[in-house]
Amino acid sequence: MMPDYSIYPGWHADIGFTTRGCNRACHFCVVPKKEGRFRVVQHPSEFHDPSHRDIVLLDNNILFDREWFFEVTDWILARKMRVDFNQGLDVRLLDRDIAERIAELTPMNYWHFAFDSLDYQDAVLKGIKLLKDAGVNLRSKANFYVYLHGDEDYESALERCNILRGEKVLPYIMVNREARRTQRMTDLKRWTRPQIYFTTPFESYQRSLRKGGSF
Repeated sequence: MMPDYSIYPGWHADIGFTTRGCNRACHFCVVPKKEGRFRVVQHPSEFHDPSHRDIVLLDNNILFDREWFFEVTDWILARKMRVDFNQGLDVRLLDRDIAERIAELTPMNYWHFAFDSLDYQDAVLKGIKLLKDAGVNLRSKANFYVYLHGDEDYESALERCNILRGEKVLPYIMVNREARRTQRMTDLKRWTRPQIYFTTPFESYQRSLRKGGSF
């Protein structure tokens, strides 16, 4: 369905879903309950304004249909548009061809991926290697969502951040909005600002805070 872009005259990008739903069952995510299982719903041409040079895709997990991902991105490349996969790309579904296609595309800002559990650490590391081998600039053009459900998840989140730091990849701490935020959760989120994260290990950052330092 074509949005009425005239409502927001300052907005200059296509925006819409080409797929709905998700076949994952992440405990913190409402999408499977709200939208059901993954399915294709429309082609981006159905919400395209020819004057737009950018496109924001709201798909929850477009990589569940590999052929559809390539069809959509063929269309984007043919129009030389920048793209934002706003809800992220599932690093567990990457292969060499998908990584090389991502390298061909131009992001509006960042490529978004996720590292929400240590259970799929190996898949994250494999995906990072595929992206690097394809020539994707992960340090300045990508981030990985790191979900922090609550203080009980703190140690896991810190380990995930340190794994990403070892790969020179930026995390983005996603804190559960309903959680009681502890000081160490706040410190962890603040540490992941690029100017601190890439230059200062978390332990050094914490020591400086305890001594009354500032960043």
